[in-house]
Amino acid sequence: METGETANAKRPHVRYLDGLRGVAILAVLLIHSEQLIHGLSQPARDLAFYGVRGVQLFFIVSGLTLTMNYVGRPFHLVNFAARRFFRIAPMFYAGILLYLLLNWLTEMPLPTDSATPLDVAATILFLHGWLPSAINTVVPGGWSIAAEAMFYVAFPALLWAARTRRRADDQRRCGEDERRQQRQPPEADERSALHEQRRRRQGIAERVPRKSGERMAATPFGEADRDGQDEEYVVCALLHDIGDTLGSFNHPDIAAAILKPFVSEENHWMVAQHSVF
Repeated sequence: METGETANAKRPHVRYLDGLRGVAILAVLLIHSEQLIHGLSQPARDLAFYGVRGVQLFFIVSGLTLTMNYVGRPFHLVNFAARRFFRIAPMFYAGILLYLLLNWLTEMPLPTDSATPLDVAATILFLHGWLPSAINTVVPGGWSIAAEAMFYVAFPALLWAARTRRRADDQRRCGEDERRQQRQPPEADERSALHEQRRRRQGIAERVPRKSGERMAATPFGEADRDGQDEEYVVCALLHDIGDTLGSFNHPDIAAAILKPFVSEENHWMVAQHSVF
């Protein structure tokens, strides 16, 4: 059986995901600093407000990393559940205990003052996201743990659905290839191979096949993944619109600037120019 250490040793370290985690951390620090510092100008406050996107970026990176961990590997539900539980539960339970003790032993004004036994029980079970009175009452900021726990609950079903769909797509493509080979003479196969080689040499703009007049891809992440691109290309497809909330008209430049230190020159050019495709 493959141990956790063996699996980690085989798993490559993806540097650009570390960079995205750093961006998310800075964004969270930005929004919380704005809440603590009074007298900031309105432009500074408006800029700091976009720090709320940091948690969303954390969720995106977490989902991508978790999915990458199970590419070509078997999924064991009990092992997955145990690893996810011990990833978030110890520190979260320590936070619950700390805030309950502070509420009991001190006069500090805390949200825990209004917590009911039902709120505490829901928080312990990671169900406080479904209870408005508990979502941020026992542990301030605990809403993100509730969202993360629900993602972990849903992940096995999402992974199964994705694998089932990919398996069906692979079988369909194999069937189409077999029927095409049966209809085509041998020289047609050689022409198809030469055409594929030329198409791949034409550059990024031709990487995703299009019909006449059709947009490049309604779902670039899915198209890049199904096209057999590497992880870096798929991440660029997933995050190419990351700057849309900051500046709709120049969001390709924003996304390209964020990803530039972590991706190749070719993929950086693709993100910077994706609006013209």
